[in-house]
Amino acid sequence: MESWWHRRGPMRVAALAAVLLATGSARAQGAGGIPTGTFGSGESKARPEHVEEELIGTSRDLRTMPRAPTLPDLTHRAPELSGEHTIASITPRTPSAPTDRESGRLTAHLFHFDYEMPLVPWLYGGAEWGFAAARAPSDSGTSFVPGQPQLFVRAVQSLTRERYSVGAGLGVLPPVFTYDDRDDRARLEGNTASSLISIVRPWDLSTFLDRRFTARPWIDLRVALRRFVVQLRQGLDVNFRTSAAPCTTGACDESGDVQLLSTTTLYLGWQPTREIALGVEAWEVYLFKTRTQIADRDRSVFALSPSVRFFYRYVEPAVSVLFPIGSPLMSAADGYFALRIDVRVWFGGK
Repeated sequence: MESWWHRRGPMRVAALAAVLLATGSARAQGAGGIPTGTFGSGESKARPEHVEEELIGTSRDLRTMPRAPTLPDLTHRAPELSGEHTIASITPRTPSAPTDRESGRLTAHLFHFDYEMPLVPWLYGGAEWGFAAARAPSDSGTSFVPGQPQLFVRAVQSLTRERYSVGAGLGVLPPVFTYDDRDDRARLEGNTASSLISIVRPWDLSTFLDRRFTARPWIDLRVALRRFVVQLRQGLDVNFRTSAAPCTTGACDESGDVQLLSTTTLYLGWQPTREIALGVEAWEVYLFKTRTQIADRDRSVFALSPSVRFFYRYVEPAVSVLFPIGSPLMSAADGYFALRIDVRVWFGGK
């Protein structure tokens, strides 16, 4: 008569070995993290569950990180189109015939559009353009002020599963539109529509400069840790005057004159849920070379913009406010406050 071990033992040992082998294989796959080549590649079904607990809850074949309204997701995978409407309430320096007789404030509407697409995994290209509808305090009608368009390219390199990214870019703004025959100083002193709206988005001052070709190099840095992201952009606008306007002041504009403008943008973002991201943008803009006679205290400005962004599959709407800390740039106005509404649309993806 066979013993119990000879009858049942080998079968139970084989079954136990199969269970241990399967368990060890599953643990090995879980410990390995994100398989090589799947993070951000569109293969969302191969992504471990713990990735869903990190910064972005939507599909990574489109974008990878929450972004600021004025800064891109440095490593997005699909073409994107963004539109922003900024409604600004501005207090001119010397209000005369204001829109609101009691408050002495003017209302301006700025519209900005940008498009960016990946050319290769590390290189992006795109274009931007904006325009505004506003009026000077002395004017009875509203002026349409087109901005100078921008073409740009940028490159980026990421490390540690895109938690650390560094990049650089270059944009050019040709002087496509001309506003009037006044020089920069006369336009500023006259509270023209273009001078008033140029200070609402201080990082974009060069967009509303007349008769100047602008080269805009910059560097990008981004650090992400779970649901937090910190992004920095340091840029320099080199404005080259292509032609001179008639001279009406002591400091006349001259063809070939160079103006330098430094722009620092910092974004702090936090994504408490998969559908919402909270953040704040901060800017320091410093005009450190110009022929326009302005006081040193008027050469720089600090501005803040808290924002909330919502995530859907192909659309990202956001709402933010914008206000300066202290006097606006060049003291072109006594102050302003703006509401910003932007929508970003993604194309492609799986």
